[in-house]
Amino acid sequence: MVDTTDFTIAYCPTSVYSVGTVHEIVMARLQYKPVLLVSPPVVFPALDELREYLDQRQDEAAKHLLDSLIEQASLRPNERGIPSMWYMALLDGEYFFDGFGFCDYAKEFGWTTDTKMDDREHKFTPRRPLLPYLDRLNRKIPKRCDFGQDKEIENADWLILNPNSGDGS
Repeated sequence: MVDTTDFTIAYCPTSVYSVGTVHEIVMARLQYKPVLLVSPPVVFPALDELREYLDQRQDEAAKHLLDSLIEQASLRPNERGIPSMWYMALLDGEYFFDGFGFCDYAKEFGWTTDTKMDDREHKFTPRRPLLPYLDRLNRKIPKRCDFGQDKEIENADWLILNPNSGDGS
């Protein structure tokens, strides 16, 4: 699908195995298209509750089974939303985000904020939300450091946009 896009937004929680997403990101980068990656915090509250329940009951056999399940299913919390190492080599650091930041725009666009994603962002407020970044793209093409010239230059990834057109195209 990236063949028909100008840029790609990938939502990649570390709790989901995503080979197809990696492939699409590689394809987009081969076409010199920007990829914006959202890696949200990952927690397992039901798992924590179950562990606490088993601790209270001192059920060692069940705790052993739970530990085996956690290991076999790769259930690893990631409260900081650190992206999978798959993506670190594929994208520039400026293209990583830890949430969308929908709540900041909800009133302006009349969006409801009662989804599971909104609940997650209320509990783990994004430190680097995607939507403000996209909002800024409507006004100004971001800069990137050109180490050869030792200065900031326009980021060529975003030359598809004309921020002075008023409509973001």
